[in-house]
Amino acid sequence: GLWKQGDQVSVFAGRTVNEQYQVTGASDGKTAAPLHKVGDSGFVAGTEIDNNVAFYPYVSTAAIAKSAGSYVISDITLPATQTYAEDSFGNGAFPMAAVTGSTVDMNLKFKNVLGGLKLQLKGTASIASISITGNNNEVLCGATEVTVANGDTPSINLTDASAKTVTLDCGAGVALDSETSTPFIIALPPITMTGGFTVIVTDTEGKQMEIKTTKSQTITRSSLLKMPAVTYEGTYSINPNIPKDALPGIFSVGVNKKVHFSRGNLQYTNGTNSANGSWGFAEQQYEIVGETTSNTLQDFSEGSKVDLF
Repeated sequence: GLWKQGDQVSVFAGRTVNEQYQVTGASDGKTAAPLHKVGDSGFVAGTEIDNNVAFYPYVSTAAIAKSAGSYVISDITLPATQTYAEDSFGNGAFPMAAVTGSTVDMNLKFKNVLGGLKLQLKGTASIASISITGNNNEVLCGATEVTVANGDTPSINLTDASAKTVTLDCGAGVALDSETSTPFIIALPPITMTGGFTVIVTDTEGKQMEIKTTKSQTITRSSLLKMPAVTYEGTYSINPNIPKDALPGIFSVGVNKKVHFSRGNLQYTNGTNSANGSWGFAEQQYEIVGETTSNTLQDFSEGSKVDLF
C-alpha cells in the first residue's frame, strides 16, 4: 500500500510499550516512509522483547505478547464501518504488521493483514453506503488479534461472534457514471464465505439494491476479490438463484413482503387434449396470444397456447 500524510503506527521498539509514530508528509503516496515518534509519553515500564514490532494503524489500546517464535498483537478492532476512498481502502481500514530481525534492525517491512472486495457499479445515482454480510453469518470485523513473526505473513483471529456486517460509508455520496464503472473497495479478513455473501447498496435518496451470490467466495490476504460490473437500480435486486422464467430481481410489495415477477404472461399449452397440457410463462412480455382462435374459440389442438383466462 501507499502511505498517506498523517498515517500513524503503533511501534513496540524492543519492549512491550506501545509507542505512537507518524510518517512524514514528504512520504505521502510513497511505498516507503520514515517514521517519527509522536510526543513523549514519559517513562512507561515494559518487558523487553527480541524484535521491533509495528502495527498500522496506530491503536492506543494495542498490546503485545510473545507466543513461541511469534508475537500476538491484541486489543485492536477491525471497524464495522469504513470510509470510502477513491479507488482505494479507507484511511486506516487496511492494517499492516511488521517484525524486524532483531532490536537493532530498524527496517520495518510491513505486510498486509487483510484482503478486500472490489465492487464495480454503473448508473446515475449517488451512492451513500454499501454493506456486506456473509450468507453463513461469518465474522467480518470487531475485536481482533493479529499474530506476526519475522519473515512470515500475518494471521488474524476475530473474536466477536456478533460482528457480521461491514459497511462502507460514502459520506455525502459518490456519483456513479452510466458508462464507466466506479470501484468501491472494502477491506475484509482472509476468509471463505462458503455460502457467498449479500451486498446492500444504498443511494442518497434512501433507495436500495441487493446484490447477492450464493457461491463460495474467498477473500485472500493482500489481494482483491473483483466482482463484475453491475448497473445500480434502486429498489432492484440481483440474485443468480432466481426461479425459472422470472425477472432477475426481488421486488418489495410491502413491509417484509417481496415477490418475483415473471418474464411474460402466464400461458397454458395444450397436450393431446385440454387436460394434459402444461403451464409456463412466455419468455418475453410482448409474447401474447391475445385475441386468437385458440383463446376465443378454445382450440384444444395439441401445442396450441392459451393466455386469456
